[in-house]
Amino acid sequence: MNADRRSRPGVRSAALPVTQQVTQQLAQPVTEKLVLQVALPTPLTRLFDYYAPLEGVPKIGMRVRVPFGPRQMVGFIAGISSSSGFASTLKMAYKLIDAQPLLPPELWDTLNFASRYYHHSLGEVLNAAVPTALRDGTATKARGVPMLRAKTGAEMAVLRGPAQRALLALLLSGERSDSELNLALPSWRAAFAALKR
Repeated sequence: MNADRRSRPGVRSAALPVTQQVTQQLAQPVTEKLVLQVALPTPLTRLFDYYAPLEGVPKIGMRVRVPFGPRQMVGFIAGISSSSGFASTLKMAYKLIDAQPLLPPELWDTLNFASRYYHHSLGEVLNAAVPTALRDGTATKARGVPMLRAKTGAEMAVLRGPAQRALLALLLSGERSDSELNLALPSWRAAFAALKR
């Protein structure tokens, strides 16, 4: 009985019938609330904890709208955990603004490094790295990955260099994204510029 009280504070198992105890256990959420560690554009060099909003799946690098004193602010999710030292006073974040992280991982790492190196708050560094409209919480437009393909009837005989021939052969075999081309042919951009002429 003592173990039950320790695992569920605030519930007196001796005073409740067994059916009410089971009902209370089923009513409790199965998963814990996620805690977002948010970098806000303030001179404070710490992260601020908020409960994750109910809709959406938070990821590091996404923008989130949160309450901050009497106003709302837009910050970046810099960490996600299952607990916080301030759990009794945490507020719920209003909403996730992005469906995917806004910044690529390499840029995210560089901005984190800059924040530490220059002893500046991560929120201010991230805020300076994005355009003004994105700082205000404007949603980004979802775009697909740009794909490259060769026009039908492209002639291999006209091509002078082996890189141009390899690039055209790749593009004739199907559409390719720039990341696929980077893996298959690292020098494809110069060959592409020559093909466009």
